[in-house]
Amino acid sequence: DRPEGLRSRLGKWLHVLRFAEHYVAGEPVPDDLREEEELAMAIEEARRVNADDRLRALLEDRDKAERARLTDLAVARLEGREEGREEGREEGHLEERRDLARKMLLEGLSPTTVARITRLSVEDLAALAPPENP
Repeated sequence: DRPEGLRSRLGKWLHVLRFAEHYVAGEPVPDDLREEEELAMAIEEARRVNADDRLRALLEDRDKAERARLTDLAVARLEGREEGREEGREEGHLEERRDLARKMLLEGLSPTTVARITRLSVEDLAALAPPENP
């Protein structure tokens, strides 16, 4: 008459993990779970920890700190990705301006005019190689 999940050792462990808070709160533990020594010990240890306010507070603080660390790490990753995208966009825009500047210089515009239009410095313009056959 046991539920399907409580027939195997793994099923018993999964059941205890899922309903541990009920057993810690004092609900009776089914006989077939108490028969497993390790399960009975795990439930008893969870009850002991839960009964000790100081130890429980310490464990909760550690859990909160770990969650905060993971959140900070996730935020940092997202910010890093966005920063990389922005740098890529800026580099792409810079390359577009350089290409435009090359073409303008080939058409005979003065470096000062090209610099003003493309917002590149005259020194940057001097370093530009002529475009490959467009």
